[in-house]
Amino acid sequence: MKVLLLKGGFSSEREISLITADSCLLALKELGHDVVEYDLTRDIKDFIICIEREKPHVVFNALHGKWGEDGCIQGVLNIMGVPYTHSNVCASSVAMDKDMTKKIARSISMDLAKSITIKAKEITKEHMLPIPYVIKPACDGSSCGIYIVTEQSQNPKTIAQDYDPEEIIMLEEYIQGRELTVGVLNGQALAVTEIKSDTHEFFDFKAKYTKGEAEYILPAQLDQDIYEQALHMAQRLHNELNCTGVTRTDFRYDEENKRLVMLELNNQPGMTSLSLVPKQAEYVNIPFSELIKIIIDTALIK
Repeated sequence: MKVLLLKGGFSSEREISLITADSCLLALKELGHDVVEYDLTRDIKDFIICIEREKPHVVFNALHGKWGEDGCIQGVLNIMGVPYTHSNVCASSVAMDKDMTKKIARSISMDLAKSITIKAKEITKEHMLPIPYVIKPACDGSSCGIYIVTEQSQNPKTIAQDYDPEEIIMLEEYIQGRELTVGVLNGQALAVTEIKSDTHEFFDFKAKYTKGEAEYILPAQLDQDIYEQALHMAQRLHNELNCTGVTRTDFRYDEENKRLVMLELNNQPGMTSLSLVPKQAEYVNIPFSELIKIIIDTALIK
């Protein structure tokens, strides 16, 4: 079967996409597929020509970030009638929007951090939430552009200068506690992982993609009811958003107050050697090549 491996792109997550694609390429070849790699640029006409020339049976979408997992490229592939991995246009666009995801999560009674969403240019020197709180893009991933605002940090107006003035930004209550994440494959939660780091306040870009920067505890050592609650919440949100393939939902667990707080859902999580979903799949006896096979098979029947 011919698979077009879509990689790279032009978002802030380009480098991670290339690493994900390298891992997936090996698995796709191991599965016996004829793989054509394509590094996406803004020249969509060239991409369309490539699809028409190669006539792939399926596109494996290894893109991350804007234009790759927010429904944009999915719409192009829908028009061309080419099957693709991961979620459809609607699920992708909603899941990529942290505010919209929260609205869906709130409708199914999930515990959420308090937040407000505004344009970067609207952030003032005065704190708009009680300290500490988080400033982050409302539509981005891989922990790009995230700041924790404390008494010692720069004022929020100064931080806002790191964003495009028109970019939509989320200001969110900082939840003190344990960092947890749950992968979901085709509507079934895999496991709960706890992420620990002695040098990072949260699971940021460096912690995610630098070997040795974070410790992964799989399965997370939690009370059974909290463990099961995390599985249930991630699975429920995946299905409520109508996602397909794999997703990963991140939580903070405030142990003192017994709060399991949903932070966000990633609808195209990383597939690198350090990535969390492949580790969880392996934990439940799904090796990496089998995980890729399941994702491909799902794309062909959805």
